[in-house]
Amino acid sequence: MAIRAGMRYTVNVRVSHMDLFLLCRFCLGEGWRLMIKSKLLNAFTLIIILSLTGCFSGQSNAAQGGGQPAESLPVAPAVPAESLPEEPPGAPEPDNDWQRDLPENHSMDSGVLAALHAALDDAPIYAAVTVKDGYIVDEYFKEGYDGNSVFSLQSCTKSFTGALVGVAIDQGYIESVDVPLAQYFPELQERDNPYWGEITIRHLLTHSSGINDANFMDWYRSENWIDYTLNQGIAGKPGTVFIYSTGGSHLLSAVIQQAVGMSEYEYGRRNLFEPLGMDSVRWRTDPQGFTDGGNGIEMNVYDMAKFGQLFLGGGQWRGRQIISGDSTWSRFSPATSRTTQAGRSPISPITYWRLVNKPV
Repeated sequence: MAIRAGMRYTVNVRVSHMDLFLLCRFCLGEGWRLMIKSKLLNAFTLIIILSLTGCFSGQSNAAQGGGQPAESLPVAPAVPAESLPEEPPGAPEPDNDWQRDLPENHSMDSGVLAALHAALDDAPIYAAVTVKDGYIVDEYFKEGYDGNSVFSLQSCTKSFTGALVGVAIDQGYIESVDVPLAQYFPELQERDNPYWGEITIRHLLTHSSGINDANFMDWYRSENWIDYTLNQGIAGKPGTVFIYSTGGSHLLSAVIQQAVGMSEYEYGRRNLFEPLGMDSVRWRTDPQGFTDGGNGIEMNVYDMAKFGQLFLGGGQWRGRQIISGDSTWSRFSPATSRTTQAGRSPISPITYWRLVNKPV
């Protein structure tokens, strides 16, 4: 279902003369877009830019700003930690803290970063972190915000859900992205419209299930998000039409929970957040207690940057393979296309951060 006032994003990579420019762009609402570009920000630079206006529901440790949503859902409770695979005897504790360095030590122009700060002063952007070569080389926080401020990522949640589907496939809990949704919701096979039985995990990941668009707030306020989504009609044969669907991404959370025997949040805690030292993560649930797979994750800017760095490093963090390099999230990188009333236009699969190699 379309989120017309929600957040959409892409990650663009441009390669020229061994330089790599990585920009995380957050588009606010329908009428306001911000893109900051500079060829002087080169070679494996990760910029995480956060905004509360129009897309973030709030943040917890700041004085002023985005505020809290008019209606809030419960946050998935922290579960007592169960030990991950033990390190070999005598192995040092993994150091998951960010390392910092001067921009000039990484071929970056501090003057450009100063100009970036000046631009952000006049924009509805509240926190930004620039990472180069695995080091934080620049930080920006508006007054009242700091590294402990926790932001809602809204639709960027879909990137985490997509990554955890990939982990579940790697670990053998889900056979492949081509498993029918009806394997987890058998009642779909009994429906008159055969298209329901043709929907696969791949279709949910790429927003091509054909499930009809619905008003986001009607869905959000419904008593049962899963039932509400599955009670929509089908606009076309799965795989032939693009319909952006937060409800479809939430179905993936239910798939993960059925497949692995724990909530998506708990599964992410064990396999992603703890291995990366992402200590600030919170994740809302729906009225039935399912992790909000399409819209509910929250964290600070440093933990967001860790997730971005994980993608940039092919699933590796500090020399440890956290997600295999051929996990689902990395296989869905090519651009696809969507059918709209205006015809066909290029898009990126919204469930994933997209790395696109193009000459400058």
